[in-house]
Amino acid sequence: MELEPQKKLYLVGAAIWVGGLFLGWSFFLGGDLQQLSAARTAKKEEAEKQVVLKNIAELENKALAYRARLAKSKEVSWFVETLSRASEKAGVRIDSISSPASQGVGRYEKISLRLNAVCGYHELGDFVGQIESDERLMKVSEMALEKKKGGAADGLDATLVVSVFRAR
Repeated sequence: MELEPQKKLYLVGAAIWVGGLFLGWSFFLGGDLQQLSAARTAKKEEAEKQVVLKNIAELENKALAYRARLAKSKEVSWFVETLSRASEKAGVRIDSISSPASQGVGRYEKISLRLNAVCGYHELGDFVGQIESDERLMKVSEMALEKKKGGAADGLDATLVVSVFRAR
């Protein structure tokens, strides 16, 4: 069955028209859609970047606040005086203080003192509370307790390692 010439012409025209639509879509609109997709991705990445930059700025501000709480110098005399005042307030008797070697911790130096003290449980709690709430950032990093031999019922021999940090 052969098609009439007019129908052939319509079919050829329709095929050319469909082919033109396809070519127009792929060359003109397809490129625009790719650019639009790339622009959306870039916009999303920029928004995520802004969130990350905001978080970094907040962390830097928090770090600056803590920097004021760091030890100002490597000298430990102020550290010993602070511990002595705290022990007097809490009723803790410090028998000895020794200084283990300082350690580098990233961009900071950790300066520690080992204390041997005699106290009761409550006094020890008050002492540790005063140390860790001081304006300088101090941390009790180790603690060993033994019941005091031949002493009061609640007497303790306590060994504590107290540390401060200093920016290098």
